[in-house]
Amino acid sequence: FISTFSVWLLPNYQEISLDIAIFTTLQSIGITLQSFVIYRSFKQSVAAGNPLSNSQNLILYIGLTSVISAITALLLIINYNSFIDDRDISTSIYFNTFFANLIGLIILPTLVFATQNHSYRIKQNTHPLEWFIWLSSAILAGYISSISHYSFVLLVIPLLMWASTRFNQLTCCASIVVSTLLISFELNSIDSSTFLSHFPSYTIPIGWLLLVLTTLYFSALRMDQKRIEANLEEMVQQRTQDLLGANQELRDEVFIREQAEQSLLNSSKRYKALFETAGIPIIVLDAKFRIKQWNTAAELQFTYTKEQVLGNNFIDMFIPESKQDETAWKFTKVLESGITKENLENDIVSSDGLTHTMLWNLNYFSDHDDPKKQNQLLLIGQNISDIRKTQNQLHYLAHFDALTDTANRRLFEDRCAQAIQSAMRHKHQIALIGLDIDHFKLIN
Repeated sequence: FISTFSVWLLPNYQEISLDIAIFTTLQSIGITLQSFVIYRSFKQSVAAGNPLSNSQNLILYIGLTSVISAITALLLIINYNSFIDDRDISTSIYFNTFFANLIGLIILPTLVFATQNHSYRIKQNTHPLEWFIWLSSAILAGYISSISHYSFVLLVIPLLMWASTRFNQLTCCASIVVSTLLISFELNSIDSSTFLSHFPSYTIPIGWLLLVLTTLYFSALRMDQKRIEANLEEMVQQRTQDLLGANQELRDEVFIREQAEQSLLNSSKRYKALFETAGIPIIVLDAKFRIKQWNTAAELQFTYTKEQVLGNNFIDMFIPESKQDETAWKFTKVLESGITKENLENDIVSSDGLTHTMLWNLNYFSDHDDPKKQNQLLLIGQNISDIRKTQNQLHYLAHFDALTDTANRRLFEDRCAQAIQSAMRHKHQIALIGLDIDHFKLIN
């Protein structure tokens, strides 16, 4: 548009032919529309970022630019032949125009894109000595190219590859722009017809374009690599934090479990100590009335060691035959009904043949450590043999005469009352016989 306005607004506009003015206008419009189409097409094809943000965006940009530049070059040549020179369109002219246009669309905008990306770049921490060596090499390449013009292309290849793989994008793109300007100057200052007589005239633009595209692609890949490394490092840090948190939770859980196990072990030791040191017999039976536990007081009471009784049937071993059915019924009642507490009084015959009157407290519980979860019975016994003996003695003294071993008046009255009630209930008679013993007072 600037070139168009400059043509139409020149003071000597009348001296410029109309064909040249129209040609300039169409050229400017074609170049402007080319840039606009590339810009809009790229923006609609990617979600975010510019062509140098990643390698995929760069490939898309190169593809769009190549297609649109090819069409634009054809239109520009047609415009030139229509208004300036009506000779036939040759392949050499078309490709020279195409590659010159494409190189301009690739090189100059990338410097702007690299400047945009420079603010949020990932620092590469390149050593200053490497910068110094690269810059010295670039100056040396420029000096050698001033002496031998053809050597510049060969010297600039490693420098650009070096810049694309070791430096940031801005430095790489600036190197491409400067190198392009220098190689343009070198090519204009020499006669390439003798050097490239066997190649098409657009050979150098093709080679330079491939070198530029390779350099930009390596730079974009380098940026992708740095971004992936940064994301991977962030993921590793996040994962490390998660693992540290999980490990801390596991340590806390292990600590809590150890505390619980220690507490359970201490409780188990206390209960075992209480079980073994209790002054009364404590016995544990399974669902089939077999002895599972037998404490020290039971050993002393019944004179059977633990090894002698474990696994044996309690009823068959200790309960008299006349009381076995009643005892078995009591045990079954507690186990099957789930009654937590029941009392039972019976006689136990110890290994020395003595009979002990025991008052048992029956308790039902389930052993959670047992894989079969069988119901069990806890017997807590108390030897009441002396109590029963004392009760029997008191009963005897209350109802019998200690000297003659005969019933006293209290027992006589009790038996008479029972006999009278029985006679009244059954409607029969009773007889009472009285005996008098002479001289009994001399004895009593």
